[in-house]
This record gives sequence, C-alpha cells and structure tokens, in this order.
Amino acid sequence: MGDAALRSASVRASSRTGNEQPEYGVRRFWVELYEREASKNWNKFYRTHGTRAYKDRHWMQNEDTDGFAELNFNRAQCCASGSPHSSSPRVVLEVGCGVGNTALPLLASCGDGLFVHAFDFAPSAVEIFKQLPEFAQYSAQCNVFVCDVTSDSLAAHVAPKSVDIVLLFFVLSAISPSKHVRALENLASVLKPDGVVLFRDYAAGDLAELRFKRSSQLDEHFFVRQDGTRSFFFEQHRLDATCTQAGLQCRSSRIVSRSITNRKLDLHMERRWLQAVYGVEMVGSHKESLGASSNAQLFDCTD
Repeated sequence: MGDAALRSASVRASSRTGNEQPEYGVRRFWVELYEREASKNWNKFYRTHGTRAYKDRHWMQNEDTDGFAELNFNRAQCCASGSPHSSSPRVVLEVGCGVGNTALPLLASCGDGLFVHAFDFAPSAVEIFKQLPEFAQYSAQCNVFVCDVTSDSLAAHVAPKSVDIVLLFFVLSAISPSKHVRALENLASVLKPDGVVLFRDYAAGDLAELRFKRSSQLDEHFFVRQDGTRSFFFEQHRLDATCTQAGLQCRSSRIVSRSITNRKLDLHMERRWLQAVYGVEMVGSHKESLGASSNAQLFDCTD
C-alpha cells in the first residue's frame, strides 16, 4: 500500500474513533456526545438547581427594562382582539419553559385573559413546574408538556396556527446551530398569520463568550459548559438568514448591551444580547389582506 493510501486509511480510522485534529477545541466524538445527551444534561441541571437556577423574568413586560411592547398588556388587554369584551384569550407559547420563570409571571399579570402553552425537553424541569403551587393556581390556563422542538412535532400538543405570541428567550442558544432552522419551522407551524416570535438570547461578543476557553469550543460561536450544557452566541445577520429559511420575517432587531466595570481590577466588560421580533413571512395579496384586517406591523429589520 502506498503512502497516500496509508494516510487516507489513517484519516478514516481517526474519523471513526473521533481522534482527528478538531477544527475547534472539542473533538468530534465529544461534540456528537454532547448533542446526543443534550436533554440528559439539562435534566441533570434542573435536578441539581431546581427553582434556584433563574429569576422570574418580570423585565419582559416593561420596555424601560428592555422588555417587549408586545407583552405590555394587563388583565383587561389580554384578549387576542385587544378588547376586554372578547371571549378569546390571548395564546402564548413558551419554548424551553424551565420551571416557569416566564410563564407564571405572565399568567399572574393577565389572569383569565391568557392561555399559555409551555414546554421543555428536560423532564425534570416540567416535573418541578407542575409541582409548584403557582401552577396549581393557573393549571386551567396552562398546558405544560415535555417536547424537543428540534425533533418532536408541536402539532401533537398545540393546534396549528393557533398561537399569538411565541416566547423564545435564551433557548435557541442551547440548541446546535445545525438544528435551528428545524426548530424555527416547528414554531412557525403553530403561529397565527399575524402572530409574532419574540426572541432574546446571547449575542456574539458577549462577556460570557469571551470567557470561554478554546478547549470548550464546539463550533463557531458555540461552546460547552462544564456541566455539558451548551451555549451559542448570535450575530444579527445570521439569525435573520436562519429565520428566513424557516419562513419567518424579521420585524425588528437590535443589540441590547450593558457595561460592567470591575473597579478593583480596572476592567470594563460588556454583556450583549440580541433582541428581535419575527412574524410569519407573507407575500402578495395575503400580506395586503392581513395588513388591512389586523393590527400586525410589517416592517423590515434594521441594524
């Protein structure tokens, strides 16, 4: 066997064992393992941290704290038509609900004018959520279930084209970028024609990304933590392109930043998040008809 054939055989053998030199810091064997065990690692995370993992997201309804205008409603405004006299509740779908840090504050502010579908692919998170006394209070208005948005069809749990608002807060970053389009297509399938996806997640250049070492890097802007959970950091133009592939149109997008100063070390650091609003992409007469018959805002993204 010639040298070229030997080198080729060696590369194939290395590829099978995952020992080839990685393009980034983590070898392919481990990249694939973290992907296979994503749900398992998040399940362990919630078993360990429970309700202590995250704070309730009261900021999301207040524009003064970089919240969303689309969530700035009270009990009298929660109906889908915007009229307190409507019998149809506004329907919200929360992706990656964890233990209820988003869904429960929303329900508390809106009462019976809101119905929330909430899911997570970590069974322990859903289990803890359902055991909370707050869930018992709102159980008639809250459908909580286990689902992997990258592989399970949401249609098994949520009626197609029935959701007014999808909440996608710090969830897509935990998913492999190779599966982002599939996840977004799944969400688009249950969104009303005039519904919106509200997105907030880590932006490229965020302090958290800069703190990762190369040995933790899975792919471009994609890293793994010590507990096996992963984090992706988004660029605006790439997120817009990904959403377009999934049939979602960008309506607004911006970077939210916060400067942090360590006076003792004289260090200036920046937290960066990408915040955006997307709607179902529409063309031609359907778009004009919807614009004339609803309050949907249709406008292009700006940097």
